[in-house]
Amino acid sequence: MEPASESGARENMSDSIIPGYQAGASLNLQVLDTPKSFMLQSVSNLSVKIEKVLSVTMAPVMLVTFDTPATCDTPGGNKRAVLKLFDRRFGSSLRRDPEGQHIPCRVEDEEAFKAFVLREQPVPFLRSKEERMKEEEEVELLSFLGASAWLDEPEEPEAQAKFELELWHESCEFHQTEVRAYNHLQDLQGVVIPRMFASVRIPRESGNSRVDYFFSPYGILLEYIDGPNLFDHYDEMASPAGLEELVQRAVDGAYQINERGLILNDSSPRNVAVDKQLNKPYIIDLAQCNFKEDFMKEELDEDLEEGTTHEDAWLALVYSDHNPSSIGTVMKRRLERDHGIEIEVVFPDMKKVLEYESRIANDLITTDPRRVRSYSTCSGPSTMINRGGLGNDHHGTKGFGAVGTQIWLEVWKRLRLAVSGGTTGVAKLLNWIRYTSHLTYFTLESLIPIERLRNCLICISDKPIGLVPGAAWEAGRWQLRAGKWGQDMVSEDRSG
Repeated sequence: MEPASESGARENMSDSIIPGYQAGASLNLQVLDTPKSFMLQSVSNLSVKIEKVLSVTMAPVMLVTFDTPATCDTPGGNKRAVLKLFDRRFGSSLRRDPEGQHIPCRVEDEEAFKAFVLREQPVPFLRSKEERMKEEEEVELLSFLGASAWLDEPEEPEAQAKFELELWHESCEFHQTEVRAYNHLQDLQGVVIPRMFASVRIPRESGNSRVDYFFSPYGILLEYIDGPNLFDHYDEMASPAGLEELVQRAVDGAYQINERGLILNDSSPRNVAVDKQLNKPYIIDLAQCNFKEDFMKEELDEDLEEGTTHEDAWLALVYSDHNPSSIGTVMKRRLERDHGIEIEVVFPDMKKVLEYESRIANDLITTDPRRVRSYSTCSGPSTMINRGGLGNDHHGTKGFGAVGTQIWLEVWKRLRLAVSGGTTGVAKLLNWIRYTSHLTYFTLESLIPIERLRNCLICISDKPIGLVPGAAWEAGRWQLRAGKWGQDMVSEDRSG
Protein backbone atom coordinates (compact mmCIF):
# COMPACT_ATOMS: atom_id res chain seq x y z
CA MET A 1 0.00 0.00 0.00
CA GLU A 2 1.32 3.43 -0.89
CA PRO A 3 1.69 5.74 2.11
CA ALA A 4 -0.90 8.48 2.35
CA SER A 5 0.58 11.95 2.63
CA GLU A 6 -2.27 13.09 4.89
CA SER A 7 -1.44 10.50 7.52
CA GLY A 8 2.26 11.20 7.65
CA ALA A 9 5.25 9.19 6.49
CA ARG A 10 4.94 5.46 6.85
CA GLU A 11 8.36 4.19 5.87
CA ASN A 12 9.15 0.60 6.78
CA MET A 13 5.50 0.07 7.61
CA SER A 14 5.65 -3.70 7.08
CA ASP A 15 8.27 -3.99 9.83
CA SER A 16 5.98 -2.56 12.48
CA ILE A 17 2.49 -3.64 11.40
CA ILE A 18 0.63 -5.50 14.13
CA PRO A 19 -0.25 -8.99 12.82
CA GLY A 20 -3.91 -9.94 12.68
CA TYR A 21 -5.65 -12.95 14.13
CA GLN A 22 -4.44 -16.21 12.58
CA ALA A 23 -5.91 -19.70 12.19
CA GLY A 24 -4.57 -22.08 14.81
CA ALA A 25 -4.16 -19.41 17.47
CA SER A 26 -5.96 -19.63 20.82
CA LEU A 27 -7.77 -16.77 22.54
CA ASN A 28 -8.86 -16.48 26.15
CA LEU A 29 -12.24 -14.78 26.38
CA GLN A 30 -13.99 -13.26 29.35
CA VAL A 31 -17.69 -14.13 29.16
CA LEU A 32 -19.66 -11.01 30.04
CA ASP A 33 -23.14 -12.39 29.55
CA THR A 34 -24.87 -15.38 28.04
CA PRO A 35 -28.42 -16.76 27.72
CA LYS A 36 -29.68 -18.58 30.78
CA SER A 37 -30.54 -21.61 28.69
CA PHE A 38 -27.13 -21.86 27.02
CA MET A 39 -24.44 -24.18 28.31
CA LEU A 40 -22.00 -21.32 28.93
CA GLN A 41 -24.18 -19.60 31.51
CA SER A 42 -21.92 -20.69 34.37
CA VAL A 43 -18.68 -19.99 32.50
CA SER A 44 -16.75 -16.80 33.22
CA ASN A 45 -13.71 -17.53 31.05
CA LEU A 46 -13.58 -19.44 27.78
CA SER A 47 -10.65 -20.61 25.69
CA VAL A 48 -11.35 -20.74 21.95
CA LYS A 49 -9.20 -21.85 19.03
CA ILE A 50 -9.37 -20.04 15.71
CA GLU A 51 -10.22 -22.51 12.97
CA LYS A 52 -10.56 -19.99 10.17
CA VAL A 53 -10.63 -16.22 9.65
CA LEU A 54 -13.85 -15.56 7.73
CA SER A 55 -13.55 -11.82 7.06
CA VAL A 56 -11.85 -8.67 8.32
CA THR A 57 -13.81 -5.70 6.99
CA MET A 58 -15.35 -3.65 9.79
CA ALA A 59 -14.33 -6.24 12.41
CA PRO A 60 -12.45 -9.55 12.46
CA VAL A 61 -14.91 -12.43 12.09
CA MET A 62 -13.58 -15.90 12.85
CA LEU A 63 -14.79 -19.48 13.00
CA VAL A 64 -13.70 -20.81 16.39
CA THR A 65 -14.02 -24.02 18.37
CA PHE A 66 -14.28 -24.47 22.13
CA ASP A 67 -15.11 -27.15 24.67
CA THR A 68 -18.43 -26.90 26.46
CA PRO A 69 -18.88 -28.21 30.00
CA ALA A 70 -21.23 -31.08 30.69
CA THR A 71 -24.44 -30.22 32.55
CA CYS A 72 -27.35 -32.20 33.90
CA ASP A 73 -29.23 -31.44 30.67
CA THR A 74 -26.53 -31.63 28.01
CA PRO A 75 -23.29 -33.54 27.55
CA GLY A 76 -20.07 -31.63 27.10
CA GLY A 77 -18.20 -31.55 23.84
CA ASN A 78 -16.50 -29.49 21.17
CA LYS A 79 -18.58 -26.74 19.59
CA ARG A 80 -18.09 -24.43 16.62
CA ALA A 81 -19.17 -20.79 16.66
CA VAL A 82 -18.48 -17.44 15.05
CA LEU A 83 -16.46 -14.96 17.06
CA LYS A 84 -16.85 -11.36 15.95
CA LEU A 85 -14.31 -9.09 17.64
CA PHE A 86 -14.76 -5.34 17.50
CA ASP A 87 -11.02 -4.70 17.52
CA ARG A 88 -10.17 -1.24 16.19
CA ARG A 89 -6.68 -2.42 15.19
CA PHE A 90 -8.04 -4.44 12.29
CA GLY A 91 -10.56 -3.92 9.52
CA SER A 92 -9.90 -3.14 5.88
CA SER A 93 -12.98 -0.92 5.75
CA LEU A 94 -12.78 0.40 9.29
CA ARG A 95 -9.27 1.81 9.18
CA ARG A 96 -9.23 4.29 6.29
CA ASP A 97 -7.22 7.40 5.58
CA PRO A 98 -8.79 10.53 4.03
CA GLU A 99 -8.14 9.07 0.57
CA GLY A 100 -9.98 5.85 1.36
CA GLN A 101 -6.86 3.71 1.64
CA HIS A 102 -6.54 1.07 4.34
CA ILE A 103 -4.19 2.01 7.18
CA PRO A 104 -2.76 -1.00 9.05
CA CYS A 105 -2.21 -0.50 12.75
CA ARG A 106 1.46 -0.24 13.70
CA VAL A 107 3.28 -0.79 16.96
CA GLU A 108 4.05 2.93 17.16
CA ASP A 109 0.35 3.74 16.70
CA GLU A 110 -0.47 1.59 19.71
CA GLU A 111 2.21 3.28 21.76
CA ALA A 112 0.91 6.72 20.78
CA PHE A 113 -2.64 5.73 21.71
CA LYS A 114 -1.53 4.26 25.03
CA ALA A 115 0.43 7.40 25.90
CA PHE A 116 -2.57 9.56 25.01
CA VAL A 117 -5.08 7.71 27.20
CA LEU A 118 -2.62 7.69 30.10
CA ARG A 119 -1.79 11.35 29.76
CA GLU A 120 -5.15 12.81 28.75
CA GLN A 121 -8.74 12.35 29.86
CA PRO A 122 -10.63 11.12 26.76
CA VAL A 123 -14.02 12.26 28.04
CA PRO A 124 -13.63 16.01 27.28
CA PHE A 125 -12.30 15.20 23.83
CA LEU A 126 -15.31 13.09 22.84
CA ARG A 127 -17.82 15.38 24.51
CA SER A 128 -16.41 18.48 22.88
CA LYS A 129 -16.63 16.75 19.54
CA GLU A 130 -20.28 15.88 20.14
CA GLU A 131 -21.00 19.49 21.05
CA ARG A 132 -19.27 20.71 17.90
CA MET A 133 -21.36 18.36 15.80
CA LYS A 134 -24.58 19.66 17.29
CA GLU A 135 -23.59 23.22 16.47
CA GLU A 136 -22.56 22.56 12.88
CA GLU A 137 -24.79 23.12 9.87
CA GLU A 138 -26.08 20.12 7.94
CA VAL A 139 -23.38 20.12 5.26
CA GLU A 140 -20.55 20.67 7.72
CA LEU A 141 -21.80 17.73 9.79
CA LEU A 142 -20.50 15.40 7.11
CA SER A 143 -16.93 16.46 7.80
CA PHE A 144 -17.08 14.75 11.20
CA LEU A 145 -18.31 11.39 9.95
CA GLY A 146 -14.98 9.62 9.79
CA ALA A 147 -12.12 9.07 12.20
CA SER A 148 -9.83 9.70 9.24
CA ALA A 149 -10.55 13.43 9.54
CA TRP A 150 -7.87 13.56 12.23
CA LEU A 151 -5.28 12.27 9.77
CA ASP A 152 -6.08 15.21 7.51
CA GLU A 153 -4.91 17.68 10.16
CA PRO A 154 -1.13 18.18 9.72
CA GLU A 155 -1.07 20.70 12.57
CA GLU A 156 -2.58 18.25 15.04
CA PRO A 157 0.29 16.76 17.09
CA GLU A 158 -1.77 13.84 18.40
CA ALA A 159 -3.71 13.08 15.24
CA GLN A 160 -2.85 9.38 15.19
CA ALA A 161 -3.81 8.88 18.84
CA LYS A 162 -7.14 10.64 18.32
CA PHE A 163 -7.71 8.58 15.18
CA GLU A 164 -7.27 5.43 17.28
CA LEU A 165 -9.59 6.80 19.97
CA GLU A 166 -12.28 7.49 17.37
CA LEU A 167 -11.97 3.94 16.07
CA TRP A 168 -12.13 2.58 19.60
CA HIS A 169 -15.31 4.55 20.25
CA GLU A 170 -16.86 3.45 16.96
CA SER A 171 -15.98 -0.20 17.63
CA CYS A 172 -17.55 0.02 21.10
CA GLU A 173 -20.74 1.41 19.60
CA PHE A 174 -20.86 -1.36 17.01
CA HIS A 175 -20.56 -3.93 19.79
CA GLN A 176 -23.19 -2.24 21.91
CA THR A 177 -25.59 -1.98 18.99
CA GLU A 178 -25.20 -5.58 17.89
CA VAL A 179 -25.66 -7.02 21.38
CA ARG A 180 -28.68 -4.79 21.87
CA ALA A 181 -30.12 -5.88 18.53
CA TYR A 182 -29.78 -9.57 19.40
CA ASN A 183 -31.39 -8.90 22.77
CA HIS A 184 -34.25 -7.11 21.04
CA LEU A 185 -34.77 -9.88 18.48
CA GLN A 186 -34.72 -12.82 20.86
CA ASP A 187 -37.74 -14.50 19.31
CA LEU A 188 -36.05 -14.41 15.89
CA GLN A 189 -32.80 -16.00 17.06
CA GLY A 190 -32.30 -19.34 15.36
CA VAL A 191 -35.12 -18.48 12.95
CA VAL A 192 -34.29 -15.27 11.09
CA ILE A 193 -30.95 -14.41 12.69
CA PRO A 194 -28.28 -16.67 14.25
CA ARG A 195 -28.38 -17.45 17.95
CA MET A 196 -26.22 -15.34 20.17
CA PHE A 197 -24.20 -17.43 22.61
CA ALA A 198 -22.40 -14.77 24.60
CA SER A 199 -21.08 -11.24 24.83
CA VAL A 200 -17.34 -11.44 25.44
CA ARG A 201 -14.11 -9.52 25.52
CA ILE A 202 -10.39 -10.29 25.43
CA PRO A 203 -9.19 -9.01 28.81
CA ARG A 204 -5.88 -7.26 29.15
CA GLU A 205 -4.22 -7.22 32.55
CA SER A 206 -1.55 -4.55 32.58
CA GLY A 207 -2.09 -3.33 36.11
CA ASN A 208 -3.59 -0.07 34.86
CA SER A 209 -7.39 -0.03 34.70
CA ARG A 210 -7.53 2.71 32.08
CA VAL A 211 -5.16 0.92 29.71
CA ASP A 212 -7.02 -2.35 30.25
CA TYR A 213 -10.32 -0.69 29.38
CA PHE A 214 -9.14 0.81 26.12
CA PHE A 215 -7.08 -2.18 25.05
CA SER A 216 -9.55 -5.01 25.79
CA PRO A 217 -11.65 -5.49 22.63
CA TYR A 218 -15.25 -6.61 22.98
CA GLY A 219 -16.94 -9.24 20.87
CA ILE A 220 -19.88 -11.55 20.41
CA LEU A 221 -20.06 -15.32 20.06
CA LEU A 222 -22.68 -16.42 17.53
CA GLU A 223 -24.15 -19.55 16.03
CA TYR A 224 -22.15 -20.66 12.99
CA ILE A 225 -24.14 -20.82 9.75
CA ASP A 226 -22.30 -23.23 7.47
CA GLY A 227 -22.70 -21.87 3.98
CA PRO A 228 -22.11 -18.90 1.66
CA ASN A 229 -23.81 -15.53 1.61
CA LEU A 230 -26.96 -15.10 -0.45
CA PHE A 231 -25.30 -12.95 -3.10
CA ASP A 232 -22.99 -15.81 -4.10
CA HIS A 233 -25.35 -18.72 -3.39
CA TYR A 234 -26.77 -19.23 -6.89
CA ASP A 235 -23.82 -21.45 -7.92
CA GLU A 236 -24.86 -24.05 -5.35
CA MET A 237 -28.60 -24.08 -5.99
CA ALA A 238 -30.21 -27.06 -7.70
CA SER A 239 -33.14 -25.16 -9.16
CA PRO A 240 -34.46 -21.60 -9.62
CA ALA A 241 -37.48 -22.61 -7.54
CA GLY A 242 -35.27 -23.33 -4.55
CA LEU A 243 -33.48 -20.03 -5.02
CA GLU A 244 -36.78 -18.17 -5.30
CA GLU A 245 -37.93 -19.65 -1.99
CA LEU A 246 -34.63 -18.72 -0.38
CA VAL A 247 -34.80 -15.09 -1.50
CA GLN A 248 -38.43 -14.84 -0.40
CA ARG A 249 -37.59 -16.12 3.08
CA ALA A 250 -34.79 -13.57 3.38
CA VAL A 251 -37.15 -10.78 2.30
CA ASP A 252 -39.74 -11.89 4.85
CA GLY A 253 -37.04 -12.07 7.54
CA ALA A 254 -35.98 -8.48 6.93
CA TYR A 255 -39.62 -7.42 7.24
CA GLN A 256 -39.95 -9.28 10.56
CA ILE A 257 -36.96 -7.35 11.87
CA ASN A 258 -38.59 -4.08 10.78
CA GLU A 259 -41.80 -5.13 12.53
CA ARG A 260 -39.91 -5.34 15.79
CA GLY A 261 -38.69 -1.77 15.59
CA LEU A 262 -35.29 -2.11 13.93
CA ILE A 263 -34.00 -0.76 10.64
CA LEU A 264 -30.87 -2.35 9.20
CA ASN A 265 -28.50 0.29 7.85
CA ASP A 266 -26.31 -2.29 6.14
CA SER A 267 -28.94 -4.53 4.61
CA SER A 268 -27.89 -6.44 1.49
CA PRO A 269 -27.73 -10.01 0.12
CA ARG A 270 -24.12 -10.22 1.25
CA ASN A 271 -25.32 -9.89 4.83
CA VAL A 272 -27.56 -12.94 4.50
CA ALA A 273 -25.84 -16.21 5.41
CA VAL A 274 -27.32 -19.37 3.91
CA ASP A 275 -27.29 -22.74 5.66
CA LYS A 276 -26.28 -24.95 2.74
CA GLN A 277 -27.80 -28.06 4.30
CA LEU A 278 -31.21 -26.58 5.12
CA ASN A 279 -31.29 -23.97 2.33
CA LYS A 280 -32.27 -21.48 5.02
CA PRO A 281 -31.27 -17.79 5.17
CA TYR A 282 -30.09 -15.96 8.27
CA ILE A 283 -29.66 -12.19 8.37
CA ILE A 284 -26.32 -11.23 9.90
CA ASP A 285 -24.31 -8.12 10.76
CA LEU A 286 -26.63 -6.16 13.04
CA ALA A 287 -23.98 -3.73 14.25
CA GLN A 288 -25.39 -0.87 12.19
CA CYS A 289 -29.08 -0.35 12.77
CA ASN A 290 -31.60 2.17 14.07
CA PHE A 291 -33.94 1.42 16.97
CA LYS A 292 -37.45 2.76 17.00
CA GLU A 293 -37.30 3.51 20.72
CA ASP A 294 -34.30 5.78 20.15
CA PHE A 295 -35.95 7.44 17.19
CA MET A 296 -39.11 8.16 19.18
CA LYS A 297 -37.05 9.78 21.96
CA GLU A 298 -34.91 11.88 19.65
CA GLU A 299 -37.46 12.96 17.05
CA LEU A 300 -38.57 16.44 18.01
CA ASP A 301 -42.13 17.66 17.59
CA GLU A 302 -40.94 20.66 15.59
CA ASP A 303 -39.31 18.31 13.08
CA LEU A 304 -42.65 16.73 12.23
CA GLU A 305 -44.73 17.83 9.30
CA GLU A 306 -48.10 19.28 10.14
CA GLY A 307 -50.65 16.56 10.74
CA THR A 308 -48.10 13.78 11.21
CA THR A 309 -47.10 11.84 14.32
CA HIS A 310 -43.87 10.26 15.51
CA GLU A 311 -45.27 6.91 14.37
CA ASP A 312 -45.78 8.37 10.89
CA ALA A 313 -42.20 9.63 10.87
CA TRP A 314 -40.85 6.21 11.87
CA LEU A 315 -42.96 4.51 9.23
CA ALA A 316 -41.61 6.91 6.61
CA LEU A 317 -38.08 5.99 7.65
CA VAL A 318 -38.83 2.26 7.45
CA TYR A 319 -40.51 2.76 4.10
CA SER A 320 -37.63 4.77 2.67
CA ASP A 321 -34.90 2.37 3.76
CA HIS A 322 -36.97 -0.68 2.78
CA ASN A 323 -34.80 -3.53 4.03
CA PRO A 324 -36.84 -6.24 2.23
CA SER A 325 -36.25 -4.55 -1.12
CA SER A 326 -32.54 -4.12 -0.44
CA ILE A 327 -32.35 -7.91 -0.50
CA GLY A 328 -35.14 -9.01 -2.85
CA THR A 329 -34.79 -6.41 -5.59
CA VAL A 330 -31.03 -6.75 -5.74
CA MET A 331 -31.17 -10.54 -5.98
CA LYS A 332 -33.93 -10.52 -8.58
CA ARG A 333 -32.07 -8.09 -10.78
CA ARG A 334 -28.71 -9.83 -10.34
CA LEU A 335 -30.05 -13.28 -11.18
CA GLU A 336 -31.96 -12.09 -14.22
CA ARG A 337 -29.24 -9.84 -15.60
CA ASP A 338 -26.16 -11.92 -14.87
CA HIS A 339 -27.45 -15.48 -15.04
CA GLY A 340 -30.73 -15.48 -16.94
CA ILE A 341 -32.65 -16.79 -13.91
CA GLU A 342 -36.07 -15.24 -13.34
CA ILE A 343 -37.64 -15.37 -9.89
CA GLU A 344 -40.77 -13.81 -8.45
CA VAL A 345 -40.53 -12.02 -5.12
CA VAL A 346 -43.55 -10.84 -3.14
CA PHE A 347 -42.68 -7.74 -1.15
CA PRO A 348 -44.54 -7.08 2.12
CA ASP A 349 -46.73 -4.05 2.59
CA MET A 350 -44.47 -1.74 4.57
CA LYS A 351 -47.46 0.35 5.62
CA LYS A 352 -48.50 -2.54 7.87
CA VAL A 353 -45.19 -2.78 9.70
CA LEU A 354 -46.65 -1.02 12.76
CA GLU A 355 -49.45 -3.57 13.15
CA TYR A 356 -47.08 -6.04 14.81
CA GLU A 357 -46.86 -3.98 17.99
CA SER A 358 -50.60 -3.72 18.32
CA ARG A 359 -50.93 -7.49 17.87
CA ILE A 360 -48.53 -8.41 20.59
CA ALA A 361 -49.48 -5.48 22.87
CA ASN A 362 -47.55 -5.84 26.12
CA ASP A 363 -46.84 -9.52 25.65
CA LEU A 364 -43.55 -8.92 23.88
CA ILE A 365 -40.50 -11.12 24.33
CA THR A 366 -39.68 -10.27 27.91
CA THR A 367 -40.51 -13.77 29.18
CA ASP A 368 -38.55 -15.64 26.52
CA PRO A 369 -36.15 -17.99 28.39
CA ARG A 370 -33.56 -17.47 25.66
CA ARG A 371 -33.27 -13.80 26.56
CA VAL A 372 -29.72 -12.46 26.58
CA ARG A 373 -29.40 -9.80 29.24
CA SER A 374 -28.01 -6.52 28.04
CA TYR A 375 -24.34 -6.20 28.84
CA SER A 376 -24.95 -2.64 30.02
CA THR A 377 -24.44 -4.00 33.54
CA CYS A 378 -20.84 -5.00 32.83
CA SER A 379 -18.60 -2.90 35.01
CA GLY A 380 -15.87 -0.65 33.70
CA PRO A 381 -13.23 1.52 35.38
CA SER A 382 -14.64 4.58 37.13
CA THR A 383 -12.31 6.82 35.11
CA MET A 384 -14.00 5.93 31.86
CA ILE A 385 -16.72 7.55 29.85
CA ASN A 386 -20.25 7.98 31.13
CA ARG A 387 -21.96 6.14 28.30
CA GLY A 388 -25.59 7.11 27.89
CA GLY A 389 -26.33 8.20 31.43
CA LEU A 390 -25.69 4.78 32.97
CA GLY A 391 -22.96 6.12 35.22
CA ASN A 392 -19.21 6.07 34.93
CA ASP A 393 -19.00 2.48 36.09
CA HIS A 394 -21.08 1.01 33.30
CA HIS A 395 -20.52 0.10 29.71
CA GLY A 396 -23.86 1.32 28.42
CA THR A 397 -26.02 0.47 25.46
CA LYS A 398 -26.09 4.00 24.11
CA GLY A 399 -22.94 5.96 23.39
CA PHE A 400 -22.32 9.57 22.47
CA GLY A 401 -23.10 9.05 18.82
CA ALA A 402 -20.02 10.91 17.62
CA VAL A 403 -19.35 8.06 15.24
CA GLY A 404 -21.35 4.97 14.41
CA THR A 405 -25.02 4.30 14.95
CA GLN A 406 -26.02 7.66 16.38
CA ILE A 407 -24.35 9.68 13.66
CA TRP A 408 -25.94 7.54 10.97
CA LEU A 409 -29.30 8.16 12.65
CA GLU A 410 -28.67 11.89 12.77
CA VAL A 411 -27.57 12.17 9.15
CA TRP A 412 -30.40 9.97 7.95
CA LYS A 413 -32.90 12.03 9.95
CA ARG A 414 -31.72 15.16 8.21
CA LEU A 415 -31.89 13.52 4.81
CA ARG A 416 -35.31 12.06 5.54
CA LEU A 417 -36.66 15.44 6.56
CA ALA A 418 -35.47 16.82 3.26
CA VAL A 419 -37.09 13.96 1.36
CA SER A 420 -40.38 14.30 3.21
CA GLY A 421 -40.83 17.89 2.20
CA GLY A 422 -38.07 20.36 2.87
CA THR A 423 -37.66 23.70 1.24
CA THR A 424 -34.38 23.13 -0.56
CA GLY A 425 -33.71 22.10 -4.12
CA VAL A 426 -32.19 18.87 -2.82
CA ALA A 427 -35.46 18.03 -1.11
CA LYS A 428 -37.42 18.55 -4.30
CA LEU A 429 -34.94 16.44 -6.26
CA LEU A 430 -35.10 13.56 -3.78
CA ASN A 431 -38.87 13.72 -3.70
CA TRP A 432 -38.93 13.38 -7.46
CA ILE A 433 -36.44 10.51 -7.43
CA ARG A 434 -38.26 8.61 -4.71
CA TYR A 435 -41.52 8.43 -6.59
CA THR A 436 -40.11 7.71 -10.03
CA SER A 437 -41.61 4.43 -11.17
CA HIS A 438 -38.63 2.91 -12.95
CA LEU A 439 -35.25 1.84 -11.66
CA THR A 440 -32.72 4.46 -12.68
CA TYR A 441 -29.16 5.16 -11.72
CA PHE A 442 -27.70 8.57 -11.10
CA THR A 443 -23.99 9.09 -10.60
CA LEU A 444 -23.38 11.67 -7.89
CA GLU A 445 -19.66 12.17 -8.33
CA SER A 446 -20.16 15.49 -10.11
CA LEU A 447 -22.64 16.75 -7.50
CA ILE A 448 -21.03 15.92 -4.16
CA PRO A 449 -17.36 16.35 -3.19
CA ILE A 450 -15.96 12.86 -2.84
CA GLU A 451 -13.62 13.73 0.00
CA ARG A 452 -16.58 15.05 2.01
CA LEU A 453 -18.58 11.84 1.73
CA ARG A 454 -15.87 9.22 1.83
CA ASN A 455 -17.57 7.42 4.70
CA CYS A 456 -21.13 8.37 3.83
CA LEU A 457 -22.36 7.00 0.52
CA ILE A 458 -25.89 7.81 -0.51
CA CYS A 459 -26.96 4.49 -1.93
CA ILE A 460 -24.88 2.16 -4.05
CA SER A 461 -25.95 -0.34 -6.66
CA ASP A 462 -27.06 -3.08 -4.27
CA LYS A 463 -29.15 -0.99 -1.86
CA PRO A 464 -32.27 1.21 -2.05
CA ILE A 465 -32.17 4.81 -0.87
CA GLY A 466 -30.41 4.99 2.47
CA LEU A 467 -27.04 5.54 4.05
CA VAL A 468 -24.38 2.86 4.03
CA PRO A 469 -20.98 2.77 5.76
CA GLY A 470 -17.61 3.41 4.22
CA ALA A 471 -17.19 -0.28 3.41
CA ALA A 472 -19.43 0.29 0.43
CA TRP A 473 -16.78 2.54 -1.09
CA GLU A 474 -15.35 -0.59 -2.67
CA ALA A 475 -18.38 -0.72 -4.93
CA GLY A 476 -16.71 2.04 -6.93
CA ARG A 477 -19.78 4.09 -7.81
CA TRP A 478 -22.22 6.30 -5.92
CA GLN A 479 -25.69 5.64 -7.21
CA LEU A 480 -29.26 6.40 -6.32
CA ARG A 481 -31.95 3.82 -6.75
CA ALA A 482 -35.37 5.17 -7.58
CA GLY A 483 -38.55 3.16 -7.71
CA LYS A 484 -41.83 2.28 -6.08
CA TRP A 485 -40.76 0.63 -2.85
CA GLY A 486 -42.28 -2.71 -2.04
CA GLN A 487 -43.06 -3.45 -5.68
CA ASP A 488 -41.18 -5.05 -8.53
CA MET A 489 -38.65 -2.32 -9.25
CA VAL A 490 -36.50 -4.38 -11.57
CA SER A 491 -35.97 -3.01 -15.04
CA GLU A 492 -33.13 -2.93 -17.50
CA ASP A 493 -30.29 -0.55 -16.70
CA ARG A 494 -30.28 1.43 -19.91
CA SER A 495 -27.33 3.53 -18.87
CA GLY A 496 -24.97 0.57 -19.17
